[in-house]
Amino acid sequence: MEGNNIFEEYREKMKNIILFLISLVLMTFIISSCSKNPYEGREDAIKEGAALYKQHCEKCHGLQGSCGVCPNLTDGDWKYGGSDRDFFKSISNGRPGGMPAWKGIINKDGIWKIITYLRTLEK
Repeated sequence: MEGNNIFEEYREKMKNIILFLISLVLMTFIISSCSKNPYEGREDAIKEGAALYKQHCEKCHGLQGSCGVCPNLTDGDWKYGGSDRDFFKSISNGRPGGMPAWKGIINKDGIWKIITYLRTLEK
């Protein structure tokens, strides 16, 4: 009887390990899919992103993203990282010292389109 208990305990532990690993793989997939810009390089997204930028961002960052008042978006010098995922977090959640959080105002697709447009401004 005691051998059965050991086997059952081992089986239960293995089941938990397998479930954990499956969860880890799924979370990795979800995180990686959220950090890649689905609109990268698309002309239609660049146009829509430009319109959203003009509506929401231009007042602080300037016409071409290089206004002296707010951080320059064209020089590749990024305080919070320069990946698309970093941009998404900055736009969505805001940053201390003046960058407002746009989550809830601009939807996820709109934020990705703004990022797509910003990539065209880089020097």
